[in-house]
Amino acid sequence: MPLPWHRDLWHHWWTLYEPRQMPHALLISGLPGIGKRTLARGLARWLLCQAPTAEGACGQCHSCHMVEAGFHPDWHWLIPESEGKAIRIDQVRALNEVAQQSAQQGGFKVMLVAPAEAMNAYAANALLKTLEEPPQDTLFLLVSDQPSDVLPTIRSRCQQWRLGVPTGAEPVQWLARHLGNEDEARLWLKRTGGRPLTAWKWSQSGTSSHLQQLFEALEAVAFGAEPTEQATRLTDIGLLELLNHVQDWLADALRMAVAGPMSVRDDERRPLYQQWLTLAGPRQLLMLEQQCRQWRQQLVRNPNAQLLTEQILLAFSQVLRGTDAHA
Repeated sequence: MPLPWHRDLWHHWWTLYEPRQMPHALLISGLPGIGKRTLARGLARWLLCQAPTAEGACGQCHSCHMVEAGFHPDWHWLIPESEGKAIRIDQVRALNEVAQQSAQQGGFKVMLVAPAEAMNAYAANALLKTLEEPPQDTLFLLVSDQPSDVLPTIRSRCQQWRLGVPTGAEPVQWLARHLGNEDEARLWLKRTGGRPLTAWKWSQSGTSSHLQQLFEALEAVAFGAEPTEQATRLTDIGLLELLNHVQDWLADALRMAVAGPMSVRDDERRPLYQQWLTLAGPRQLLMLEQQCRQWRQQLVRNPNAQLLTEQILLAFSQVLRGTDAHA
C-alpha cells in the first residue's frame, strides 16, 4: 500500500499504466524523508506484478513472491557501494547491458537509480545514452534529493514528479500509528519540517542528541569558539547527516528572512536563525547553503571527516563573525 500522502500519485500512475502510457524514465525528487524511495519501490512492485489492480501489486503472484523474497530477476538497483559515495561508470555500464536484455519473466524490467545525483559525470553520460534510445518494456526510476545536481540532459529525458512536504492530517496520523501518540508525532514532525519518514527515523535513534551537539557547536563558533575544538565534539555525527541538518537549518533561516518568523518549520531553532540573520544576513547564509552543496559533492571522494567538519565550522565562524569565508 502507498504512503497515504502519495495516493494521488498512485492513482495517477494507474491512469498511465492501464492504457500502457507510462514514461520510459521517471525522476522522483524532493526533500529527504518524504517517502520518495518508498513510492519508487511501490511503483516497481506494481509494474512487475502479474495481476496488478488499481490499488497496486496483488501480493500473491509468483512475481510478488520473488519481490518479497528480495530477488526478482527483472528488478535491478543502481546505488552507491556505500552512503555518500559516487555511482561509478562501470556500475552504469553493467545496468545498461541488463537493460538491453529481454525480461526473464516476460513482462517489464525496472531499473531503480538512487540517489541519481550520486552518478559522476562519466556514469551520468553513460546512462544518458540508454535513456536516449530506451529499451522496450523497461522503466528507469530515478530518485533524487538534489535534482539540480542531476545532469540536465538526463532530467530532460525523464518525466518528473516533484514531491512536496506532505501537509494536513495524513502524515500526523501515519506517524501517530507508529509512535502510539499523536502529540509526540506532531512534535517530531515539527522538528523535522514535516517530513514523516525523517521524523520516524529520528524518533528511533540518537538524532536528538546529535542535533543538540551540532546546535551548540554552531552557536559556539558564532561567538568566537575555536572550530577545531568544536569539531571534536561532533565525531559521532556522520558527515552526510551533519550536512543534511546544516542545510535544513540554513533553508529554514532563509525562509524566515523572506516570509517572517511564522514560516519557520522548527520553532526551537528560531533564536538560532535570528542570530545568524543578525550576524551575517541572508546573502551570506545563501552563500553558505551553496557551499554545503559543494561539501556534499566532496563526500564521494571519502574526505577526512575531522578536517571537513573543521572546514564547515570554520566557514560558519568566518561568515558569522564578519570575515571572508573564502579568504
